[in-house]
Amino acid sequence: MNGEAKLARFLVSSGRLPDVFVVDVGCSQGIDPALRQMEPSLAGIGIDPLVPEIERLSRLETNPKISYVAAYAVSDRDYPMLPRHSTNWYARSQSN
Repeated sequence: MNGEAKLARFLVSSGRLPDVFVVDVGCSQGIDPALRQMEPSLAGIGIDPLVPEIERLSRLETNPKISYVAAYAVSDRDYPMLPRHSTNWYARSQSN
């Protein structure tokens, strides 16, 4: 990702950036700082199987439109032995 994100900064400052929803699979260390330049239009979800990291990120997150989930994101294309679902991917956590 381009860390400068000049276009994103321009769109945010001009008020022309529509809402952006990001799904960050493997979100350890949090949402990329380049994406943060799209706030306040940025919303999203971070998915990672490391429960302590998800708890840490959740505590530190200041954007109310971003949440974190302790889960595995699995593609049924990569793991055909898993049961098929209505989408190409699904999240599996300790609670389901």
